[in-house]
Amino acid sequence: MYQKIKCSKPTEMKVNDREFHSALQLLIQFLYIIRDMASSDTELNQKNAKILQANIFHHDMCIISQYALKLYDPKKHNASFLHDTIEFTHIMLEMLDEYSKGKVLTIQTQKKRKIKRKQKKTVAKRKPVAEGEIEEFAEELDFSDNEFEEELEDEENIERSFNFVSELSVLVDYDVIQKYTSVLRNVEQYKKHPILLKACTVFFRRIHSQTKQTWIFFQLETLSIFNDFLQKDVTNNSLMKGIQDKVSHTQNDKMVDAYSSEMKAVITMVVQKFTELMKKNKMLGVEILFRFPSREVKDMILNNYDSSRP
Repeated sequence: MYQKIKCSKPTEMKVNDREFHSALQLLIQFLYIIRDMASSDTELNQKNAKILQANIFHHDMCIISQYALKLYDPKKHNASFLHDTIEFTHIMLEMLDEYSKGKVLTIQTQKKRKIKRKQKKTVAKRKPVAEGEIEEFAEELDFSDNEFEEELEDEENIERSFNFVSELSVLVDYDVIQKYTSVLRNVEQYKKHPILLKACTVFFRRIHSQTKQTWIFFQLETLSIFNDFLQKDVTNNSLMKGIQDKVSHTQNDKMVDAYSSEMKAVITMVVQKFTELMKKNKMLGVEILFRFPSREVKDMILNNYDSSRP
């Protein structure tokens, strides 16, 4: 699956959607197994978990998440495709964050470069044929002399150094955020699967706190969804509030309530940041109607925010 994801746009990739989804589900279970091995009391399991992690994170896992999130189309795919992608991204980032601490890591990218290798060759030396004996096609090589070097052209994957924040930044993308915020709109789905709400909460918090790229949330659609989420289950009627508090909760309900509170805290931080910038840039209310067309434009506008600080 990883080897097939070589292009930058999902429309250019030739990957069977069903096969990809199945491979993604398998990879999720594989990551859970490795995580359980790492937390095992058995020294051998811990050692094997480190070996497996070193192998997995030598590849660009974030490119799989980015590809899957951009590929997902609610008109073509089942919602479980998006749910599994978000769950995979959640567990993968948790493990990568833990694994990368205190390490200088390298990733094998999909970019290739041509290299020249020198290979030693030997001249074939025929075995003398006795009179009346049929000559065989096999040849005996003499390795003691008659050697020469031949240059062969080959390809290898380019490696690059990385840290966790740089890998996480790969997922700071308008389309990716749009897929995540779509989860907040469907209450029934995340009530059935609280892991979805937890994964979205942790992902948004990482973007705000670790990458410092909160600007990605400053879109009218995103802020509107955030506002709707903040207004959920809010009532000014003390009688109704008392009734809601007394309603019996299942374990899932308790988890959803806890993750909802965490999500509201993250959204509040984003809104506060937006309000601060609005005081510096009165045009921000217009800018949220559009996406930054390029990295250069984005950097230029954000630098203006920084330079306008008192």
